[in-house]
Amino acid sequence: MMAWITSRIAGPIAGGLALILAIALTVVMVSKNATIGELREQLATTARERDNAKADLVQCRANRITLEDATARQNAAVDAAKVAGDARAAALAKVADQAKATAAAANARASAILNRKGSTCDDANGLIMGEVR
Repeated sequence: MMAWITSRIAGPIAGGLALILAIALTVVMVSKNATIGELREQLATTARERDNAKADLVQCRANRITLEDATARQNAAVDAAKVAGDARAAALAKVADQAKATAAAANARASAILNRKGSTCDDANGLIMGEVR
């Protein structure tokens, strides 16, 4: 009789345990699938952020190169302008020195004319004309 009871009870107990185990496995699988879905979303988001960061880096490098080239051109233009300015300043100083020398010579000639004594207007006119020629 004991065998009969055992065989009658063992079947439903085993079935119940199998059902509980199946439900537990289903819950675990659904939970893990949800976790895997979340991880895939995080991976996709991270990949987009990485791709955006790479694009930003490429743009940043291009901008840096453009800026360095522009800075080099500007520095070269400033250097050229400085050389040209120095040359102009030197040329102007030379012209100014020549003008001063010419003015001093003209003043000296004028003083010499004024200091000469002439007896008549014709003598003074002759002196002036001699200086002009």
